[in-house]
Amino acid sequence: MLRLGKVGPAGGAYYLAPAEGTGTGAEPAGQWLGRGVGALGLAGTVAREPFERLLAGCHPESGEPLGPSLSARRVGAYDLTFAAPKSVSLLATLAGAEVGSVVLACHQRAVARALGYLEERAAGLRVADGGVRRVE
Repeated sequence: MLRLGKVGPAGGAYYLAPAEGTGTGAEPAGQWLGRGVGALGLAGTVAREPFERLLAGCHPESGEPLGPSLSARRVGAYDLTFAAPKSVSLLATLAGAEVGSVVLACHQRAVARALGYLEERAAGLRVADGGVRRVE
């Protein structure tokens, strides 16, 4: 299942706070995924400062603006939450460590492929009146 949400420029604190009430301990650390991360010098686990800079519309390392300054009401990012069906979660949890690791690897591969599809087919860019670029 895929849930989509908007993240404002100041919304990073929620995503970087320790998870509570998951029943399974802490949430796994976020990972940089997608075609754009390499161009921005990002890899591996998401760290606070680069993430907050990106939400503010700045380069994650240098802090330089990535485009024209936009209002505080703009969308800083989109939160795509990929959740496996309950039956897959139960299989991964109850079938033992060996099966669980295979199920997790399959889920991670499926998420990467789904994200690749969304980058290829669903993400776009248009130039509005006045030359302001907006992601659609």
